[in-house]
Amino acid sequence: MNNQEYLTKLRKAGIKILDSDIVYVAGSLIEGKISSVAEGMGNEYSDVDVFILRKEQATKIMHTYSINDRSFDFKFVDNTHFDVETYKLEKVKNIFSQISNVSFKKNKNVKRQIALPNGWTFTVLNSIIHRLFHSIPLQNEMEWKSLKQELDFEKYLHVYSQILKNKIDDTTDDVVGNAIQGTNTLPVSIYVLRQSYIYFLNMILLANKITNDREKWTQLKFNNLVEKTGKYISVKQLEQDLFFKNFDNNPEETRLFIFKVQNFINDYIEKMETKNEFQ
Repeated sequence: MNNQEYLTKLRKAGIKILDSDIVYVAGSLIEGKISSVAEGMGNEYSDVDVFILRKEQATKIMHTYSINDRSFDFKFVDNTHFDVETYKLEKVKNIFSQISNVSFKKNKNVKRQIALPNGWTFTVLNSIIHRLFHSIPLQNEMEWKSLKQELDFEKYLHVYSQILKNKIDDTTDDVVGNAIQGTNTLPVSIYVLRQSYIYFLNMILLANKITNDREKWTQLKFNNLVEKTGKYISVKQLEQDLFFKNFDNNPEETRLFIFKVQNFINDYIEKMETKNEFQ
């Protein structure tokens, strides 16, 4: 579909679009077409994700539901599912401004330097930023381009890397504790370790200036990155073992493998930070 066809379908579905709205389409269908590491994303069952950034207050517009300055609409028209999210443009710009002022000094907590709107999380923020930078504008393209330029993208990559690193740190005790506890808790340790490894892979993506807002796509993007660059072979090998190996046979072998992977994650991140690969 071209821009006008998208807008026509949205209006036909009852979505109110103001002339001043910044409107763009994103999601797996779009990303699979425009990103070099997103090959394989999107399929015939994928929804079309539309974002509206609104400059002016429009209190009379009805939505499927609204919460915390975020409005959502779910529409089906002409055999196309549309998921539409509407945000206040000033909220997004304010966060971009805060990101520009973040300090990475050791005594500074990155998350505490960014005051998110009520009810928002950094997962929500990451999704907004990711989809903005992996989208196709439908309306007010110049404003769409200008908004992207307002974000210090390099600094944001560093910000979200720190957030992911903190998540890995938070899971470490759970991984090790359940591995030590006994045979019955080894599956718990493996489960948490897999989640931690996804965070780790996303840190590597960020180090390559690749964002991601859905964990289900992490391994696909990482594997595409490995294929295109020939890098991170040892990381990929452990990923394959961790996610596809049979752990039923030998509890002690499983326990040692868990410790091996956890130490590998910690050491690898330390080396990458030393080389400033996350900056």
